[in-house]
Amino acid sequence: AQTLHAGGRRVNRLGAPGKGAAWLLVAVAGTELLGAARGIHSITPPAELALSTPLLARIASDPEPFHILPLHTFLPANSATLLALDDLRGYDALAVRAWRERRAAIGRFTNTPAIVDVIEPWDLAPGGAALDAWSVKYLLLHPQFAFGAPELNARLGLDLVEIYSGPDGRILVNRRAKPRVRLEGAPGNALLVGRIATRWTMRTESPAPSRLVVANPMFPGWRAKVDGVPTNIESKAGELTQIPVPAGTHDVVLEYRPSSFRLGLGIAALGVVLALATARRLPST
Repeated sequence: AQTLHAGGRRVNRLGAPGKGAAWLLVAVAGTELLGAARGIHSITPPAELALSTPLLARIASDPEPFHILPLHTFLPANSATLLALDDLRGYDALAVRAWRERRAAIGRFTNTPAIVDVIEPWDLAPGGAALDAWSVKYLLLHPQFAFGAPELNARLGLDLVEIYSGPDGRILVNRRAKPRVRLEGAPGNALLVGRIATRWTMRTESPAPSRLVVANPMFPGWRAKVDGVPTNIESKAGELTQIPVPAGTHDVVLEYRPSSFRLGLGIAALGVVLALATARRLPST
């Protein structure tokens, strides 16, 4: 640093090495913060993310992609998400209106004084067609209830079977649940090759044109490619994601790339350029 005197004032001015060191410190601090945050979800302590019970272990042992739906106040939406369970309700902060309107076909979701986004066992829609379509394979029941699959089947016309019961809860399997990734409209096969939160990779095989159905709610920002070529998604917001695929064998990618994200990156980059340009124009003393 250099000490200058201008108009009777003392001004500290960093030379090029000093500026470089300052930027290096910022980069190191940012890297340290990002590294420390790995594995941490929201404000949940890392140790709580490793919690497990026989019920959770039983569900985690299923390698197929599926949805779960806890009933009553068992496993609030946030808890299920934090425990790496693919809860049909998602995270309760994602109150997308289109999805909440569509999922009314599953049953009546309400709020309790302590927990939001709750569906009671008897508030499930009779027949369970929406449960099947959205690939809800497991329904989780609080151990306090004396009833189980036979009562729900008889009263609501479902096809559930209990596969686990313990002090941590009960697991009811929906035997009519459709695959999370499937072909409709023509015979054939759909295989999930890989998935992360923002990208699903699939392979389809069919002797005729068909629809690839992914049991995820469609939201603006999801984009599809068939063999690397962009294609339309034939779904409105909140509906099952449906992608038309031609006959034959094809690789399909479903990726979340919202325009707002790219716009935000562009604005951020412009802000950096303007900040640097402004800094260069500032007087040196």
